[in-house]
Amino acid sequence: MTSAVDTSFIPDLPRGPLDTYRSRANFDWKKLRLIFEDAYTLKIKYKAWNTLEADPLFAKPKCTLPADEQKRRTAMQVNRLTDLNLVPPEIYDLSYKHKTKFLMSINEALHSICPSMSVKAALGTGLFTNALNAMGSERHLDYYNAAWNVD
Repeated sequence: MTSAVDTSFIPDLPRGPLDTYRSRANFDWKKLRLIFEDAYTLKIKYKAWNTLEADPLFAKPKCTLPADEQKRRTAMQVNRLTDLNLVPPEIYDLSYKHKTKFLMSINEALHSICPSMSVKAALGTGLFTNALNAMGSERHLDYYNAAWNVD
């Protein structure tokens, strides 16, 4: 009994020297990928990766940059994230569990592109706003929204 699994959103691997071995495989690697990660999470990550890939600011530098330049570049990338709208406004209407899963998926995608940016975004925005939201009251809501929207 085989069930039809939609793997159309997963792009094919680039052509290369491993094609010979991939053609010998007797399983569908895309279906295997869906065993390790659910389709919802993968779709979020692919959307983030495609968005970041289209922006030249997120291109990998050709050589190792000096520490100050790495910090400056990471700060620019984190600031650019707000303009990219990776997190749609309707996410905040979801339950805490679903919202957290969505945000963690985005952060995992960011981490694979630039670990420094992922950490800076998670600590600078995520940790601070979550702490403010969890421990604050309604009077802190303006600060929460300003921090989250990087105002």
